[in-house]
Amino acid sequence: MLTSRIEQLKKQFFTHVPAVCLEGALSKTHVFKETEGEPMIVRRAKAFKRHCETKTITIQPGELVVGNAGRTARTIHICPELSNNWVYEELDTMATRPQDPYAITEEQKMLFRNEIYPYWKGKTLRDYWNAQAPKPILDIISLGGVIDNDIKIECTPGDIVPEFKENIFAKGFGGIRAQAQALLETVDLNDVENYDRRDFWEAITITCDGFSILCRRHAQAARELATTEKDGTRKAELHVSGEACDAIAENPPKTFREAMQLHYFIFVGLFIEGNAGGYSPGRMDQNLYPYYKRDVEAGILTDAEALELIECMWIKFGEQIWYWNEPAATQYAGFCAFQNVCIGGVDMDGLDAVNPLSYLMLQATIDTQMVQPSLSVRLSRKNPEDFFLKIAELIQTGSGFPAIYSDDIGMKQLMKKGIPPELARDWV
Repeated sequence: MLTSRIEQLKKQFFTHVPAVCLEGALSKTHVFKETEGEPMIVRRAKAFKRHCETKTITIQPGELVVGNAGRTARTIHICPELSNNWVYEELDTMATRPQDPYAITEEQKMLFRNEIYPYWKGKTLRDYWNAQAPKPILDIISLGGVIDNDIKIECTPGDIVPEFKENIFAKGFGGIRAQAQALLETVDLNDVENYDRRDFWEAITITCDGFSILCRRHAQAARELATTEKDGTRKAELHVSGEACDAIAENPPKTFREAMQLHYFIFVGLFIEGNAGGYSPGRMDQNLYPYYKRDVEAGILTDAEALELIECMWIKFGEQIWYWNEPAATQYAGFCAFQNVCIGGVDMDGLDAVNPLSYLMLQATIDTQMVQPSLSVRLSRKNPEDFFLKIAELIQTGSGFPAIYSDDIGMKQLMKKGIPPELARDWV
């Protein structure tokens, strides 16, 4: 049964018409104009940071998990360096097309035509690909539907799971930045192979700075909202949200709330970095469990509170939109970003990995009935019967979730490719 907050957030979700946001496209255009001749990876990092510095920060009523790649919920963050041409060609039709339309203003059309499009014309990923592909291949693609590659050419690769447990959660942005900075300060530039490493490490420091700025700007926005908030409960929530965003600007998370917010900011960052599908949370029940366990044992978190936070996160995942051109939208309808949460299975030692968060994430999917995130389960003979029964309860809703995978088969596939058993057990 949904809490009044989640009911409110769901209703709020459906009031947001998918729409174009050009803030990021403008940031990238300005930064790339300023950095001609610099290494591409550094230019991209600087564009990321600029957007974190300048984007509109929106915190919606009732939200406990905050953030958007665009200016508001369900706005598409246009990436002009990937594929500029189709956006230009569809400016006058994208709001009225029959499948997955995006609202766009006349002012946005003018901005794109006059400032963004001219700079990127001939410089996009799609332009580079078209220049190298054999003409017979391009002719087949132009027929439509014969080779399904438009989407992957016109966006970043996606299909990744960030390394939360041993990297993001363990070090925080400050720790990752310090590690990269230390490598930068000791790199031997007498070795030509180290130039790429230098550029990579520099890009990491810039990107971490961008993430820290994004966190602090949300913290400030929450505090500003709190000053005018009349409801005492909501005022306190905004202060807690601000404290959480401030805490994770540099440091690893200490609480379940901080870990959830940091987790979501990573996905905001991925959508800022590039338009793609399959940016996936992976084993959320494993990565977040230490924070849940610590808070429950300390008496500062109940299962009801944890469930509400998870359901807030589920709605936020639904707000991220993977955008594409009209031909692609006819094949992949529904504004879906294919963000997959994977739960259950065994841990890296081969022991049953099902924990209380596994059940709470199943319950969140039962309760919210959202298209995103998609949920998959790894089923092992070592998992308890109650886990199987809870999965059946979700299946009965008719949502199409969860996707069910054999844990043993998944591990065997990876071990056949030479993956060590302990890593193969951590598959998603």
